[in-house]
Amino acid sequence: MLTPAHPIPYHIKYHLLQVRKASGLLEDYLQITKLKNVYFAYANSSGVNDRSTEQAGDTGGGDHDSDVDTPFSRPMVLARLGHYIMDVKMSMSKRDRGWVGKRLLPLVLIGEERRGKVLVVGINPLQSTIGRATIDAEEDENAVERISALCNFNNFFRLAAQDLAKDAGINFKSNAFDTHIIEIPTEEIDPRDFVYTVNLSLNAVAGA
Repeated sequence: MLTPAHPIPYHIKYHLLQVRKASGLLEDYLQITKLKNVYFAYANSSGVNDRSTEQAGDTGGGDHDSDVDTPFSRPMVLARLGHYIMDVKMSMSKRDRGWVGKRLLPLVLIGEERRGKVLVVGINPLQSTIGRATIDAEEDENAVERISALCNFNNFFRLAAQDLAKDAGINFKSNAFDTHIIEIPTEEIDPRDFVYTVNLSLNAVAGA
């Protein structure tokens, strides 16, 4: 039996938070916005914490405290959340708002702000076992090419951030540590504007 003296391990805490946040996003479809060639949603810890998970942060302080306060500022938490949502949506039928056929698009998650910065994570449908199997079964090479082009996150993220930074009169240097993740300063760049700018680039690639 877990007690405050034996807090929930961090990996279990984050798993619980991911499941709760995913459930909230999936149950309320309005929380996931569909643009022309990308879905996006905000990932934050609002409404997902409770006493059982908060005990996981009772480790005596240290650097972990800020992570517990903003769990969705962690890249792996965001990535796992995104892949979980993608798998669920791709296993649903079109009638149930599933992401199938032309509805199959990349997903972008905007994380929680931490120290004036926020992580933006791109999720590629082709990295989903469910999605890739479906596309392969249909032998739809056009779908593979379309999605691959839309999921060039490293390029689209960098260009969008640079464009917005130029408009704001600042010098932006990408601190991306992975090709599908970028960190942007929220004081200079609005995360929502960032996603819309990315979408404009995607429209050009998709021939919209």
